[in-house]
Amino acid sequence: MEAPHPFALGEKSCPWLLKYAVALLMAPIALARAALFLSAMLAIYLVCAASVAGLDENAPLPDSRRPLTVALLSGCGRLALVAFGCWPGYFTTHGAKPDPGASVWVSAPHTGVLDPYIFMVLGCPRPVILESYSKIPVLGILLRCLAALLVPISSSSPSLAKDGELSPEVSRRAAKPPKSSAANHVREAILSHKKLFADGKAVPMSPIALFPEGITH
Repeated sequence: MEAPHPFALGEKSCPWLLKYAVALLMAPIALARAALFLSAMLAIYLVCAASVAGLDENAPLPDSRRPLTVALLSGCGRLALVAFGCWPGYFTTHGAKPDPGASVWVSAPHTGVLDPYIFMVLGCPRPVILESYSKIPVLGILLRCLAALLVPISSSSPSLAKDGELSPEVSRRAAKPPKSSAANHVREAILSHKKLFADGKAVPMSPIALFPEGITH
């Protein structure tokens, strides 16, 4: 008689004594990983703050600062990945490595919170991200350091009046649409970015990282 598939048996409850024993055993490890992650975040903030010190808000990093900044952020990304349980030997790339001379990297759909740290290890490309993310502590100064392309969003959305009709203010704005949409803004920024890489010249800028689902939002 063939044994049933393990998944067909369902999960069996673990004895409560064993649960508490495992929890006590894992507590120091969880605290150590949390401390490691916070240390990585602090290191990222300090590196980015030092890199953009004295620069205008929209100015890219000069050539004299980029190599050291990218190298330090790569180390910070490795440290954060270790905090998530991904040791250096577990993170490898197969096939051709990302070309730093390319103007755009097209990436696979993102894998969650690990994306920023993976791209920091791979060379710190320019992310295309919603402008609202730049308000988040640490992430905001990281995006500025990476010269991220921020997608502007409307600060207010059309709302209906109590009787179900558009308010006069919303109707006025609808009758006079904005001159440039967020999509046009990003498209123009990408085209300007690609011109920097013309003729194969070295430019003080990293490639843009595009995600398939990101270009449809």
